[in-house]
Amino acid sequence: MVHQLKYGLNKVKCLYFLEPGKSWEDGLKLLFDDNSVLEFSNCLKSVGEISIYVDHIGDENDKFTDVPLPKALFETIDESSNKHGKEITMDDTEDDLDMHDINLSSDEGNDELVGAREKVTKYVNDLVRLNIDDVGGSFPSQTRGTKDHSVESSRTHRMTDDGLDSDYIDSDDPGSYITTSDDSDADDARRVQSRRLSYNPSISNQGFFVGQIFRDSSQFRTALNDHSLEKRFSYKYKKNDASRVRAYCAANGCQWEILASIHGNDNSFRIKTYISEHSCLPTIYNKRVTSNVIASKLRDEISRMPYMKATDIRALARQKLGVMVNISKVRRAKLQVIKSIQEKYIEEFKILREYCDELCETNPGSSVKLEVDRSTTDSSPMFSRLYICFKSLKENFKEGCRPIIGLDGCFLKGLIKGQLLTAVARDGNDQMFPIAWAVISRQEDTDNWKWFLELLMNDLDIVDGIGLTIISDMQKGLMKAINDLLPFVEQRMCARHIYARWGKRFKDPELKLLFWICAKSPNQQEFLKHMECDIVDNNMCETFNGVILDARCKPIISMLEDIRVYVMRRLVKNKQFVNTWKNDYGPRILAKLEKSRVLASKWEVDWNGGIYHEVFYVNTIDNIRESYTVCLRNSTCTCRGWDINGVPCPHAFSAIIYEGGDPKDYLDDCYRRDNYLKAYKHMLHPVKGPMFWPKSNAELIVPPTRKKKHGRPQKERRREDDSQSSKRKEKKEAQHHVSVLNPKNQLTTSTKLKATFPQKTELSPRLRSATLASQTFNLSNKHIQIS
Repeated sequence: MVHQLKYGLNKVKCLYFLEPGKSWEDGLKLLFDDNSVLEFSNCLKSVGEISIYVDHIGDENDKFTDVPLPKALFETIDESSNKHGKEITMDDTEDDLDMHDINLSSDEGNDELVGAREKVTKYVNDLVRLNIDDVGGSFPSQTRGTKDHSVESSRTHRMTDDGLDSDYIDSDDPGSYITTSDDSDADDARRVQSRRLSYNPSISNQGFFVGQIFRDSSQFRTALNDHSLEKRFSYKYKKNDASRVRAYCAANGCQWEILASIHGNDNSFRIKTYISEHSCLPTIYNKRVTSNVIASKLRDEISRMPYMKATDIRALARQKLGVMVNISKVRRAKLQVIKSIQEKYIEEFKILREYCDELCETNPGSSVKLEVDRSTTDSSPMFSRLYICFKSLKENFKEGCRPIIGLDGCFLKGLIKGQLLTAVARDGNDQMFPIAWAVISRQEDTDNWKWFLELLMNDLDIVDGIGLTIISDMQKGLMKAINDLLPFVEQRMCARHIYARWGKRFKDPELKLLFWICAKSPNQQEFLKHMECDIVDNNMCETFNGVILDARCKPIISMLEDIRVYVMRRLVKNKQFVNTWKNDYGPRILAKLEKSRVLASKWEVDWNGGIYHEVFYVNTIDNIRESYTVCLRNSTCTCRGWDINGVPCPHAFSAIIYEGGDPKDYLDDCYRRDNYLKAYKHMLHPVKGPMFWPKSNAELIVPPTRKKKHGRPQKERRREDDSQSSKRKEKKEAQHHVSVLNPKNQLTTSTKLKATFPQKTELSPRLRSATLASQTFNLSNKHIQIS
């Protein structure tokens, strides 16, 4: 503004403005801080025009002319608004603007006051000078796409609804001033420019404008590259060095151009010229998309799937980035990402001790067991296995979960191979409840399972397994470990995995149906003789392994943190979930009760006059009477369905309705709201970031060595027939399998090509049932219980 008034910087002493409607004695105010500038802008906005006075230092021969105020300062003010003030020039008021006419103090003989006044005057002069010199850049007055690209020489501000919007940080914010001189007695700290003009790499789709500030030329080039990917165009450089960068669109005839260079006042890197309009069409070819760009943009995808082929990465780049790249760039980008992943894996193993110490410190009473191996006495410690069980989880299991534990192991999918062992229980709503997990560097065997079970038994206070049910798959070494450590536990094998092996020989869909009918039968007559729980599969462990699938692709600490955060959030979510219950029982339990209600419609009830009821059904076709005995007092039924899961079976439901009772009152207490909340009574405590972890003086842990197998590495998982991949199914569509009887009346499976496939031999229902029972009892003779 002083530049527009054509005053020299060394001749400006003070700036004043006259409040509208007041005289010079009452309304003349000094412009010296943010509050006075804000008051000035509010007055200007309300009246449309205001008088400015300059106290200058000059000769008597200096002449001043009327100079209009810059329009950029008042660009939001309507030109047709009322004018309540009259602009007064310096010639009219030169005699009235003497500092002596303003009665600041009557104590002219006070030396201390005179010295303080001189310091204040020097401070105001320096502040005015600094505000003029240090305002750098301006907000773009033109929108993107305009053709006026010259840099404005005047230092402008924007007007907002709240008043003047400065280009500088508020004076009450930390870091809003920096010291400019040490010799000056005045407080001549210089204002720091606001970041609203600065480029923020964390915000996408920012766009460019004249005056935008970058940290250096490197950040500007990165932003330019991102902008070209977003707008789908290619560009070339006219000038490209540390002090300036000028680029233009590579398409012929396109006018798009940008220039950024170092700003003289503060050495910041700013956009000076920008033509934003494109006259070319979007393109999918961009030479500026190098291997480094591909690695930075697709790092997450490649990290999750490090064995992705180069052709797949190129297709991903076409989909995500919208460009076509050659295969050599993709290979270099993949190698770059793999190298960074390997470095991250190694770094996380180095701080693994500190992570374990942090878990023990933030969650007191938790069990964290870390073991390492040494090939020689002088070698570095190599990771072997790690066990984690938080105190809140084991206390919640003891107080509110059903005595059912599922054990399972799954492979890690990152660069460092190994396995993750998990123990999962069930809460009062039949939902999974993770208890403990462990990472082992070797494949699962009896030694690792014994180590895991011993720690789990110690945490859950399990002695010999009486009253506990364990469900597992056919894991290597697990059955022997259970028999050695838990001789009295009720062990169940996952029926789905049993069928996956049994179904290899008998692929008839009707045999599959009969198998699951037998597996679900709750009494001896329907096949299962010693069943203590209604769960016949290990889906709770399979579900947990599926939830942490992405975490299993990450380095060890990142994986463990993902698991911990998931469990912590799940505890909170399930605890809040109980607030949505309309009854004292969970929705999954009520769904089971509703199923019993539907099936109870065909049953009739006879009362013996005591505590028993005979529930029967008469098959009029075969003239067969099927009946069960129900005891409501003891909550038992001869079908054993009520005994097993604590939910009234259809027979018990009929007896309860016959007595006029409410079936909900006969649900087991383990399903009640109070017991459900006991499983979520104790919460996990948050864990601080790595910078706060306790430092360890022990030797750094190195990752386990990976033994390379002979031959081509396996790419796909070997699945059972019950869960084959679609690719394997397609390969087998050309073949058909049929179950036939050989001359010795034994059930066999034959495979024929489709062209020569014989007529399918049908088996009678009685023969199918007998064959299924024979095969099932053969499994029982091998000490395998089907559940």
